[in-house]
Amino acid sequence: MDRPTHEPLTPAQAKERLRAAAREASVASWIRRHPWQALVGGVSAGFLMGSLPPDLRRSLRRRLSRFLFQFF
Repeated sequence: MDRPTHEPLTPAQAKERLRAAAREASVASWIRRHPWQALVGGVSAGFLMGSLPPDLRRSLRRRLSRFLFQFF
């Protein structure tokens, strides 16, 4: 019983808390918080894609673009 009790949230407070959590869960917010890691990952992915044969590169590019565009 040493834990503090919390008042229940109103629906408006709960909605606002959920919206704030959803904003922080996006890919763009991760990139803003970790710009260097995003840059290194992008450059690494570019080198990897550039080293693949052209037909495999095209197929992977189509799949990757569909995957990424579902987040934006």
